[in-house]
Amino acid sequence: MSTSHVEWKRQVNTLRFLYRELELVEEMIEEATPAFLQYYRDFCKRHNITPENGPPGTEPTTEKPEEILGALAPTSGSMAAPREHFNDEFGNWHSKETPQPPEEAAAHKVFTKIFKKIAYHLHPDRAPPTLSAAEEERRLKMFKKTLDALENKQYFRLMIIAEKFDIETPELNEEQQKWLKHEITMARTSLGGLQGTYNYHFSQCKTDVQKEELMKSFISQNFGIQVQKNT
Repeated sequence: MSTSHVEWKRQVNTLRFLYRELELVEEMIEEATPAFLQYYRDFCKRHNITPENGPPGTEPTTEKPEEILGALAPTSGSMAAPREHFNDEFGNWHSKETPQPPEEAAAHKVFTKIFKKIAYHLHPDRAPPTLSAAEEERRLKMFKKTLDALENKQYFRLMIIAEKFDIETPELNEEQQKWLKHEITMARTSLGGLQGTYNYHFSQCKTDVQKEELMKSFISQNFGIQVQKNT
């Protein structure tokens, strides 16, 4: 195995780690958000913060929690953007793809080849007749997961599944290496953004004192209200 091949596999592992971290942080934020909102409402009641002495949205009984959270939990790059669709001259329904940069298109070709190798093992049409119903269902789920990963360009998932079948991954060329480095940069940026949200920090609070201080900062930054200790 060449040095360059080892290096690109190391970069793929870095990207895979970052995307796993993104998924973990997104799950933490999703789980923490209801508790964050409830604590926010209780905090407003305890400190007598109402629309009369603060901006709209500080009312603890608000029915629109999204107005409170705003952009506190932006989606990460692992989420695929909605696709536009169109009909061709024969009436067939197609998804409209956004033109890819050359390096991204080159990388997609590589991972499409990996997908085909995985599909060779998992496609329902290739399942042996002696396969149990449970194993057939497991393979079908994995095949759908693999297809979804390719369509949404979540290539790290393809790498994880390929390893399970001892599928060797090809070495990336210079253009594909550029894409990989760009993805690593974007993943780190997304991760940093998520870890900077208030509801993520709320999930990391271990004591009520930490939660109180975090909520004071949240109220001050978003609504310009300074909450004193004895309010």
